[in-house]
Amino acid sequence: MTEVLPLLKRVERIEKELEELKIELMRLEADRPPYADDVIEEDMIEAEKALEEIMTGKVKPLSVEELKRLLEEDG
Repeated sequence: MTEVLPLLKRVERIEKELEELKIELMRLEADRPPYADDVIEEDMIEAEKALEEIMTGKVKPLSVEELKRLLEEDG
């Protein structure tokens, strides 16, 4: 019987943590952009690859001025 009490306390702690995680998940889902479901796995892989190239210095990100110039050329 004495072995059951610690198990019950552990179950209570785990249940409380589970409830906290459920609340956090609801918050995250509420904060998620509405277009998040439209992003396909290939786009995510491409974005992660581009970010990695920027972070490792393989690719230099555009400055604001460069981006404006490119947009004006297209427009």
